[in-house]
Amino acid sequence: MRSNKCVEVLAEKFKCSNEKVIFVPRGFVSNLHMTNEELEKNRELFIDAKTRNIDNNKDKLITSSWIYEEGNFSRFGIPYDKMLHHKQSEFQDVKIVDSPTMGKTLLLDNVFMICEKTEANYHEMMVHPAVQILLEKGKKNLKVLIIGGGDGGAARELLRYPQVDKIKVAELDGEVIESCRRHIPQTAAAFDDPKV
Repeated sequence: MRSNKCVEVLAEKFKCSNEKVIFVPRGFVSNLHMTNEELEKNRELFIDAKTRNIDNNKDKLITSSWIYEEGNFSRFGIPYDKMLHHKQSEFQDVKIVDSPTMGKTLLLDNVFMICEKTEANYHEMMVHPAVQILLEKGKKNLKVLIIGGGDGGAARELLRYPQVDKIKVAELDGEVIESCRRHIPQTAAAFDDPKV
């Protein structure tokens, strides 16, 4: 669950109960040496669960664990309630978590790939402009190769076009396809279509 030490330190600094600490901003754990003035200035960011409203899931944020993607100068995280899948394949670490804010989320080597709440934005923008250009040029009977695409979302979007006859998905890691079939049917159901 949450880092108990971090929660204790924050609760002590702000003289409040542990239950009022709802989340820790990115990078804050490494900055607990902040002065009291700096902490006080940022107080509204992470306490008072009763007045803070985050997607009506504030109670879940209190009890959720967090998973992070970290770069050289950035850190992005989401809360999750359950690790649905975790397996080290021959090629990468494959995780699927269930998040109260983002839905089921796929991570490969701890890098966010897709999440149920936003995957459509990604897949639609990747597929529809390219297909529209081909259709405007009068192309029919399209045969499409997707490099990667193990979550199935790009294939799902391509299946919306009757002009697409065949879709080949060249995914290096079969574990990605299988784990998405089991846990993220929103995208992976495309693999059940005979055109794929």
